[in-house]
Amino acid sequence: MLTEHDCQLMAQVATNTLLRIVLSFTTICCVLCLPCCLYSLWRVQKSVKLHFNSKCIFLTHNFSMLIHIIVRIVLHGKDLTNYFGSWESGCEILPSRSRCELRFVYKLSQYAIEISPFILTAERFVATFRAHRYENRCKWCGICLMCIHLTLAISMVTLRNAEKTGEEVIYYCWLASTGNRYFLNIPIFFIFSTQLATIPGLLYLLKKNERYGETSLHNSTLTERYQLFENLRTLSKFRIMSIVTWIYVTYNAASSLGVNYILPDLELGNQFASVEIMHCVPLYFLILTFLILREDKRPRSQFEIRVNNYQPHYFDELQKFFDEAFEKINLRRNTKTRPFIHDNHTIGLEKENGDVCMSVSFEVKILNQQNNNTAPIEFHLASGKIKGKCAEDRKSEATISSTVDERDGRQKTLKFIFRTDEMRVKRVDELRWQLQKVIYVEKFAGSSAVFESDNSSVIFSAPLTQKYVCEDRINVTLHSENFDFPILVMFSPEIDVQPYGPKSNFYLCERTRKRTLSDSLQHRSTVFCGVVLALSSIAHIVGHMLRRHFMPHRKELYENLDRVPMNN
Repeated sequence: MLTEHDCQLMAQVATNTLLRIVLSFTTICCVLCLPCCLYSLWRVQKSVKLHFNSKCIFLTHNFSMLIHIIVRIVLHGKDLTNYFGSWESGCEILPSRSRCELRFVYKLSQYAIEISPFILTAERFVATFRAHRYENRCKWCGICLMCIHLTLAISMVTLRNAEKTGEEVIYYCWLASTGNRYFLNIPIFFIFSTQLATIPGLLYLLKKNERYGETSLHNSTLTERYQLFENLRTLSKFRIMSIVTWIYVTYNAASSLGVNYILPDLELGNQFASVEIMHCVPLYFLILTFLILREDKRPRSQFEIRVNNYQPHYFDELQKFFDEAFEKINLRRNTKTRPFIHDNHTIGLEKENGDVCMSVSFEVKILNQQNNNTAPIEFHLASGKIKGKCAEDRKSEATISSTVDERDGRQKTLKFIFRTDEMRVKRVDELRWQLQKVIYVEKFAGSSAVFESDNSSVIFSAPLTQKYVCEDRINVTLHSENFDFPILVMFSPEIDVQPYGPKSNFYLCERTRKRTLSDSLQHRSTVFCGVVLALSSIAHIVGHMLRRHFMPHRKELYENLDRVPMNN
């Protein structure tokens, strides 16, 4: 039940000059903020240089600002209409409780605005330390940070409204009661603490990205250098936002602490005016918008200098990217292939323009080990119907198969599947092609049997830029899920395989390399032994001659032998 005293207090609040001035100024600032906020939302949404995660945080910040100013325009506009309107009793203009509930949205959006720099700092930490793969990935991080952003804001609103010990204020719409004011200021000082952590974090990120930029000239990819450039660009704008927010939060925390001591001694209207002066969010946003627009219009000489310094490396990477892109386009244009047979021994695939994209040359025999069979059957690849698919790029799969129709109605197909993979060779990762799988299919009288090689072993393997050559026999065992006996595919020399286009050099298989080296060593050892034997013989003859020449008493013995008379 309203009393006359309540009506008099409401009349004092409505006629308070300071409160009217503060509300009028705040409302004008909110109206000015409205187009700025809409323009900021449009710029963030249309920006193609901002990362998705940064967009999420900036959009949350600007949406919160838009909600905040709309609620303040509604609340302050209604209050000003009542205060400057015609009324006879203060009880006629008491605010309704339903209208005062908007103050919860007001404070929620304000906390979301004040927490934004802290959340953006966390996002920039992730962007800095994951720059090698952050450009088009890690979008889940932005969603998580946005959820944390809103959760912290809701938690602080709940904490601020948790104290209900005092008399509820009905003369003016504000969020808190007149109970324990120190308890109500906990969210303000929490935000102040996060801002204190944001400033050194921002300085650390700037230094870190500058050091990365200095060392990225020769050690980083174009994607990483672009991400570092965008980090510095985003941090330059974020630096302005962080400093302005830190000044506002510091002012808000200091004024809240000071007003708590003098608030009980102020008139009711001055109390409400003091609260609005402390929460000057619209003025903060106008200053922030002005400084960011000023930063956007400033000439970016520092970035132009860096681009000029990195120009050859950037364009080398760009040229490499375009070369690979055009290569893929040309490969897709020439995807149609036709089989060819050369010298009744080599089979392969060639494109419409005549370029050979796959070539296989070896003899194959099939040994069916059912019932301990030991007689292999020759599978002449060139006699069958050749099918296959060339690789579109270095990481695509290539296949070739030969299907032979026997006189008894059997149809036999031998298929080879090639893939590429990075393999560690002498402590270095090397891109190599490999014969990943061999498949043998035999069809007869409506039934079929499929035998495949094991995936645990690599049959043929060579560097991507070389063809595979082997002069030794290679056997591959094939298994089937439906049969308990294996099939042996025997590759006879000379084996010559190049599944990824013609190669200028070759890779000799390990077995042939070892055998050739052994034969070479044996041949060399034979020649070496002959040379040693010849040299030792010559040395022995020369030594014997020298011995005769330099020993006179031995020479006399030899001469006396000539003087001995011969017996008739």
